[in-house]
Formats: sequence, C-alpha cells, structure tokens
Amino acid sequence: MHQSESTMINFAPLSDFATLTFSNNLASLIMSNVIIFLLLFAYSTTATAKPIADLPEPVTNNAVAIVSNDSKDYLLSFMGMGQNKDNKAIHNKAWSLEISHPAAQWQPLPAVPHINKISGRLAAIAVGINSDAYLFGGFTVSSDHQELSTADNYRFSIKDKSYTRIADMPVAVDDTTALVYQNRYIYLLSGWHQHGNVNLVQVYDTKTDSWAQASPLPIPAVFGQAGGIVGNE
Repeated sequence: MHQSESTMINFAPLSDFATLTFSNNLASLIMSNVIIFLLLFAYSTTATAKPIADLPEPVTNNAVAIVSNDSKDYLLSFMGMGQNKDNKAIHNKAWSLEISHPAAQWQPLPAVPHINKISGRLAAIAVGINSDAYLFGGFTVSSDHQELSTADNYRFSIKDKSYTRIADMPVAVDDTTALVYQNRYIYLLSGWHQHGNVNLVQVYDTKTDSWAQASPLPIPAVFGQAGGIVGNE
C-alpha cells in the first residue's frame, strides 16, 4: 500500500491542548482480531481474556471502537478489507457486538456513508465517547490501484444506529492515531496524506464540530503508529 515518505507541515501551537505521549508501531495493517483483543484488554485490564464471537466474515484494516448505552457496552467494527484481499474486497460494512453479554453475536449495522464514488475504505480510525463513535479518514483504492485519502468523517450513535456527517478534516489522513482528551477533544496524530506522511496534530472538538491545529509532532512524520493519553498527558 503506502510507501513511506515524510511531509513536514508546520502550524502555530495551541497552548491550551494537552501534551501527548505516543509511540511508533511498525505494522500499519493490523488484523481485526488483534485490534479487538487490545480494545477488550483496555476495556477491562483486570479481567481474564476470554474468546468472543467471530466476526460474520473475515476483515482486516477495519476501524474499531467501544461505546456504551443503557449500561451495555458495544464493540463496533467499521469498513475494512475482506478475505479476497483486492480492491473489490474493500467495503463499508459495519457490525456491533454487545460485549457486556457473554453469549452475544455480532449484529449488522447500516453501512458507513461516503461522499466519494468508491464506498469502501481502509485504514480509517474510530474512537468511542459515551454512546457515540467518531469515525475519521481512511483511504479508497480504485481498480487501477490509485489510493485517495478521504476527508469526510462521521459520528455514529449506537442509540438509534444512525450516522451524522461531521466537519471534514482540514488535511485528509489515513493510518493515523486517534486519542480522546477530557471526553471532548479528539487528537489525530500524524498519518498518511495522499503521497506521504504528515507531522500534523489535528484536534476535533466534539461539542463545536470544529477543527484546530495543535503543535506538530517533534519527531519524523509517520503512519500506522500507536499512542495513548495517561493522566490527561
């Protein structure tokens, strides 16, 4: 897929946003069962890991998030690539699993909306805040293998299983890292934009549906990395 280059884009820092800690991850394509295991581990680090139901079909490079509603927790999977592993296997399907119920099975959700001609995406990112999942970016692959980073983003409500389009990213990225701060701000760290990596830290405000630019990364721009916020830092 992407061949790594670096594109340095500098913006004035925003002093009122959090300082972030991040780390590189050498793999940009992570199998969905690995992602699901990590999410469940984060969901309850004191619990013993237990198997969960298989997805309805194999998928990789999907976006996943955990949301809650009425004291129930749900694991969500959005888009990705199916088992045929070609551009036709890239889809916009979505599923949910009620992980608070040990015998639950995956349930289909409405397909993820899109504004581009090609509906399926790879390398999107999702995060959950309360009962909503926020879905950002990703890229499409055409029949002649051209890749396009997508700027349109969506909020998914588990309450009524609906999507709402939210503000587009100022700079479209895929293979980025998304971090939630104060249950309001969502930081997108670095990622791939069309032809190369960018060092941007783009911040989405869920209350105002607006974007701001935080201080750019002080390390080389990357994609497929991992990161986390600990103690609001």
